[in-house]
Amino acid sequence: LANLRLKQMRDAARRFSAEIDDTRTDKSGVRRPLRMLTAPLYRYDSPADPIIDGAIFGFVLGSDPEACLVLEARQEEGGPAWHYLWARMNGSEMTARLDGVECHRFERLPREVLWDARRPFCLVALRDYVTLEDMDAVDAP
Repeated sequence: LANLRLKQMRDAARRFSAEIDDTRTDKSGVRRPLRMLTAPLYRYDSPADPIIDGAIFGFVLGSDPEACLVLEARQEEGGPAWHYLWARMNGSEMTARLDGVECHRFERLPREVLWDARRPFCLVALRDYVTLEDMDAVDAP
């Protein structure tokens, strides 16, 4: 069953895409697509919580994740449901899409925010997980 859910999570993750304004060579930013790593960076479950299964997928320019997509199968009152959340791993502007439609945008962070040692390195989207209600291509977990 766990292998089937991993396949479901990979199928769901492939529906997402992301782009970043790469400022490494041009300070004004060059829009570049991020590539999803095929294997999750981390996989988990939480029997004490309603989390049936979860995985974190990295989106990269080279091999270093620029953004992470968290996918979870959760047990809810109406049955299992998929949820997702984006986390940024740098301060560049990024856009995430689900089935080609923008689902999240990270604005470029000011330099003073990036270099403030009191702030976290991984900045997570400041909203709750979003339910993937239109998961017709991926069955419920």
